[in-house]
Amino acid sequence: MFNFLKRSTTVSITSINVRWQGATHTLPGRLVKGNTTDIEIPFTNKPQKDYNFLKVQKSPPIIISRIEVKSPFKLISISPTLPVSIEESQKIPFKLTIEVPEYAYDGPLAVELASAESQLIHLEIPKIIVNTGKTVVELKDHPLILDVQKGQVLKQTINMQKVLGLEGSVNSIRINPPFAFVSSDPKLPFKINPNDGYLIFLYVQAPQQSYGGPLELEVS
Repeated sequence: MFNFLKRSTTVSITSINVRWQGATHTLPGRLVKGNTTDIEIPFTNKPQKDYNFLKVQKSPPIIISRIEVKSPFKLISISPTLPVSIEESQKIPFKLTIEVPEYAYDGPLAVELASAESQLIHLEIPKIIVNTGKTVVELKDHPLILDVQKGQVLKQTINMQKVLGLEGSVNSIRINPPFAFVSSDPKLPFKINPNDGYLIFLYVQAPQQSYGGPLELEVS
């Protein structure tokens, strides 16, 4: 049981910043005149939008094992009790009771959600190397530096004119480890020509660990 003395100061929470997997989501703030405040954090396990067309097995659930409230606030209780398993597309609101500072405070409230195991990896891809068997082309137009989930499917645009010239065809695509080829748009096999444009989309599975280096493709 928590026994609080009646307070005379007001705490102004300018925003509630919820951090999850490297991204911060902002909820509205509020004025608190008592010793505690209750907040609700809506959480949805959103499916990957970029590869819904793929016939893949259902993604495993996300397990929220820890919720932290940063100083000068203190977490008193969480509902539902952790750990919580959240299936794909399922929505669960987390209800938190938080003790506010004993002094007048004007600023944000920071909350962090964490899974049972860190699912984020760091990727730094300075260039894409495409080997056609006849030539090796380096594409450096859009270097990538990002944090993604382990095994996440990434959507990468490739200008095939720089690889095959004004006309050509692709029958197969192989992506060197630690990445893996998932699919392409247009589907294999395909031809490139001026009428259809030269841009294709590759769907690439990210590795299970952080990586720095080129994304290497073999096309034929």
